[in-house]
Amino acid sequence: MVGYVTTIKEKLIENETIREQARNNTEEQFHMGDFKEILLDTVIDAKDGHNRISDQLLKDERIFTAMQGLLGKMVYQALTQGKPGDANMRAGL
Repeated sequence: MVGYVTTIKEKLIENETIREQARNNTEEQFHMGDFKEILLDTVIDAKDGHNRISDQLLKDERIFTAMQGLLGKMVYQALTQGKPGDANMRAGL
């Protein structure tokens, strides 16, 4: 969930309308502007992007195998090396 929220936040920060409204309004005014609509569009775009990636993984064994190797290494290292910031993963979050 933290990774998802971070991704959405970064996409919102990149949006010029959001940036302009934040610079020119109070936080309360900012929330009443285009934020909700742009957030909804961003969530939908992220969902579509995740669906496309999932489709590729499930349709192409080579891509799935590459992802399996990459994630296997990342998860193993996170669980065995005790790196800071990986506590959420170890806790199952």
